[in-house]
Amino acid sequence: MRREDGNSDVAVILNRRVDLSPPLPTPDLTGCGHLSQFYPAESEELKETAMANGLDIIRDCSEMLRNADSDAEKIGALLFAAQHIRSDECDARSKAALFKSVGADFLSRMLLGRLSIPDSEDCPMETYATTALAIITGFCVDPDLARSKEMLRLVPHVLKVLENCDESLLEEALQYLRCIIQHPEGRRSLLSHGALKRFANLYSRMKSDEIVAMSLILTQTPGVEDVWDHSADTYNSFMKAVADEFEKNDSGRKFKLCSALRCLIYSYNKDNPPTSVVVILDWHKSVFRGLRDILTSRIGNEQRDPALKLAAMMVDQFGIYWTDSKSDQEGTRKFQLLLVHLSSIEVRMQLEDQPLEEILKNADLVTSCFTILEVAITQFLPMEPSDSNFKYQIVKLFTEAGNAVVMTIKTIIDEPDSATNSNAGKFFIYAMMRFLSLGIAHDVLTLNSSVYEIMPFVVRVATESFHSYKTWFEEADKPKSSAVVPVDGAQPVDFLAVLLPALRNFASENDGNKIIAGMMDTLLDSLVFHWSAVEHHLSRESKSKKRADSNGKCESLSDAKNAMVSLFELLSETVIFQPEVIENPKMMSIFNFIAEKLPRLDPNDFMLASLHASASILGLLLIKHRKEPFAENDPKVLLIIQSSLSFLEPYFGRMESVDQAVFSSNQNPKFWVNLKELWYLGMYTMKKLLVLLPWIRPHIETTLGPKFMEYLTKGEMDASELQPEEE
Repeated sequence: MRREDGNSDVAVILNRRVDLSPPLPTPDLTGCGHLSQFYPAESEELKETAMANGLDIIRDCSEMLRNADSDAEKIGALLFAAQHIRSDECDARSKAALFKSVGADFLSRMLLGRLSIPDSEDCPMETYATTALAIITGFCVDPDLARSKEMLRLVPHVLKVLENCDESLLEEALQYLRCIIQHPEGRRSLLSHGALKRFANLYSRMKSDEIVAMSLILTQTPGVEDVWDHSADTYNSFMKAVADEFEKNDSGRKFKLCSALRCLIYSYNKDNPPTSVVVILDWHKSVFRGLRDILTSRIGNEQRDPALKLAAMMVDQFGIYWTDSKSDQEGTRKFQLLLVHLSSIEVRMQLEDQPLEEILKNADLVTSCFTILEVAITQFLPMEPSDSNFKYQIVKLFTEAGNAVVMTIKTIIDEPDSATNSNAGKFFIYAMMRFLSLGIAHDVLTLNSSVYEIMPFVVRVATESFHSYKTWFEEADKPKSSAVVPVDGAQPVDFLAVLLPALRNFASENDGNKIIAGMMDTLLDSLVFHWSAVEHHLSRESKSKKRADSNGKCESLSDAKNAMVSLFELLSETVIFQPEVIENPKMMSIFNFIAEKLPRLDPNDFMLASLHASASILGLLLIKHRKEPFAENDPKVLLIIQSSLSFLEPYFGRMESVDQAVFSSNQNPKFWVNLKELWYLGMYTMKKLLVLLPWIRPHIETTLGPKFMEYLTKGEMDASELQPEEE
């Protein structure tokens, strides 16, 4: 979260200095006369003695605490010691000695009002808790004590007090939290004792900015896989409290809550990736109504910017349809279009005629607008034709923003500055490349001369990012997440994988094909690298411990699979439109790679079905389009044929009747991306191979029988009855 003074709320909490100068407050002893005898605040003699020889007094206090035979004696000694804990004479070493003499157990019982003191029945428990907290905060201002195991033993008890405390206890309890939350040990202890759940309950009562800030500090704790402890209930409870206030608040606080909500949403979803099915909760609706109030009002940049960033986070995590209102479809459409419209305008305003150094000052805002536009394109384009005017407006707004991105990249190429090579500059360039890639892949942005002009730069940056990504994994000490985190020192990102879907659109054009041909070395290198993660998965599945443990440094299977599928789709598209690319020596290396790896892939493996299918089709296309036919019974050809049949045959059995099929002889079919259409292309290619390589016929017939062979040679082909597998 960002404050008006430019500092983050989290930083302010972390850097908050505790005032050590005031002495501990005198507790209210009303009804607790039995404690007054121990409290030495009015003793001038003791004050003079302490000033004359403070260290001796502290040593005496420690001895009195250690030798106390009862809770009554110990609390008397403790109240005496309390006058010196924050004095100049009480250095870190003395504080440690005093704290050890008191003991965490005694302070815990004091916090909970469980001391055994005669005639104390009328003393409110809050009095003990107030005194204990005041003493504890005097100790924990020392960093070493604050992160010590003994001090952290008090965490669950302070949290319990905090849950039901009144205003008189709250500030001292928060002071304790401020001290220990500065240290990783303290944050981990708070998380392990359910601090976020307590904070959620407390916020619903108090609406405290500090509670939100502390919660955000906890969510950034390193080394904790899931800070919310897999508890969607706790998270949603917290979000409901904050979102309700966000919706109803009409002051400037509403805009600050935008930043708080955004950070909280990220903190949960970075550890709990969104599912394909999003359940719209009450707090989603509250955020929607709050954002609608802001974005439909007359506001300035200071109010609009945090609202757009929050909207982008919601869109990124929950899709565009969290804005749906069943009771007001027209209003929903207007708001969705407004969101896209504002994002497009903001991108153009921030990018046009601006150097990169200036753009980076608002990079977070621009990338948020990118996110809104990207999700809008992916989710609105497949809509029914009845929404054609709405889709036209979405495409128009995306295109206008895309043109601004292209011109910005051209400026960076023509007039590079120091910001270009900074981490922030690189990540922003990657974000622009992702935006362009998605627009080109969805046929929203056309391949005009301006796009071709920047492609050498885009390809170079993507290639460099892949090699950095590859090197990072090869040199890393342990597996790491492949999430994009735009901060200094973050792991590299493979933006070659992001670019691949867009490159498929270049395959049908001569100039585009030249770009792809110049990337063959990198594409082959990328295939080999990403296969290492698949190999790791296969080895683990086969329970070969030796092999599975041989390489723990690999990217996630999902990232590797998606990159390889995109590579195979790009190469298949290239072969279909430019068959002469087969003559490139690297294509034979790719053929050998497929022949070696494809038999290891199980088409029934849910995780790898799409990879098996796309590799099979590329293998068949490489066999079909080779000018010089393969030798009879070539073992690599047979391996690819057999593996491809294991993908094609199961779907053949799902056809109700070959007579229902309709065969299309389009000589330059677009390459399809779902399993159903891959099946069609595979069957079509296999049919052609029976003519080109008649010696494969017995192998197919032996494997699948005469009915399948008859269908290949005589039947019509259609995949309309097939249903693609869902992953």
